Amino acid sequence: MKKNFQVLYQQLLERQSELRNAFLRHDERSGEEEELRDEGDFAIASAESFLDDTLMRHFRIEYDEIEYAIKKIEERTYGICEMCGDDIDIERLFAKPHARYCIVCHEHIERENGQRRRR
Repeated sequence: MKKNFQVLYQQLLERQSELRNAFLRHDERSGEEEELRDEGDFAIASAESFLDDTLMRHFRIEYDEIEYAIKKIEERTYGICEMCGDDIDIERLFAKPHARYCIVCHEHIERENGQRRRR
């Protein structure tokens, strides 16, 4: 494994652990009952719950992407763009260790997604 990939592998494992801990804390909080005294308390609790659930969905997506990246490192296919097959720049991998596409292909995908949203 390349030295840079070893560093990235370690970063991915650390972030995976952080996310697991966030999931555990979320599960613990979900089991707690809050005392809601009035409509204001209920509104605040609902908003907090919505934000918390949204954050957990984002974390779940990130966790799955990290698992996939770890698998690719172990299979020695990490750092290769899934669209064009070129190497992903190491700077991009350090910025987003679970990147699946080189910057050119990523920008192409973003443009395509933007055009679909406008339709």
